[in-house]
Amino acid sequence: MRKADDWCKINDMLGKVLILLHECNTTEKYIAADETLRSQAMFPMLREKDIERDCASFIIMNMPDELLEVQDAVIDENKLIVRTRTDKFTEVTDERYELAMESKANIVSTDYPPRTDNTADSYVVSFNGKTVRKVK
Repeated sequence: MRKADDWCKINDMLGKVLILLHECNTTEKYIAADETLRSQAMFPMLREKDIERDCASFIIMNMPDELLEVQDAVIDENKLIVRTRTDKFTEVTDERYELAMESKANIVSTDYPPRTDNTADSYVVSFNGKTVRKVK
């Protein structure tokens, strides 16, 4: 899909589930089971260093400022889907949110964990005025 720039259209994906395997210590074992991923149930999320790998489709770039520097190569030229974050655990800033929104990331998420010792308990991530996650 990636090399042919033949990604599914959003309308074709409505009502369907896409499962991503977040990079972890078993990712390489998962890929080794079938490097084409044709028989696998999940897309592995890899890092920028992996953009040339045939199995690369989804890339994690948690630092939106770093993504801004390479987004044309990663997204436009290599046809990868990229996920970045609006925050970094308890580091919540408007600047980081703006950088994430300015990037060409296909997936912008929050990794802000709901915790009882949360000092910013009213933090809200919104896209075009619609709240997508609220931590209480």
